[in-house]
Amino acid sequence: STKNLVVVLTPELLSRSWCAGEIVTAWKNGIATLPLVCDGFEPLSDEAQKLIPTLWTPHQKVQLASYGVEMDDVNAAYGW
Repeated sequence: STKNLVVVLTPELLSRSWCAGEIVTAWKNGIATLPLVCDGFEPLSDEAQKLIPTLWTPHQKVQLASYGVEMDDVNAAYGW
C-alpha cells in the first residue's frame, strides 16, 4: 500500500493529465505528497491554477472523470 507520493515538479507537469490523476488519487486517499521542485518549475498563482484544465483536451478530461477525477479535485489537490 502506498504511504507517500513524490511529485516531481517540472515545467511539463501541468500539461500531463495522467500526472493530475495520480496526484488527485493520492489526495483523495489521504496519501501524503512530497513535492520535489526541479529547475524551471514556477509555483502557480491561484489564477494560473484555475487554468490547468484548459491545457487538456476534452477527451483527457473525460478519461480522468471516468476514474473519479474532477476538475475541482485537481485544483484542491494541487494546493501544495
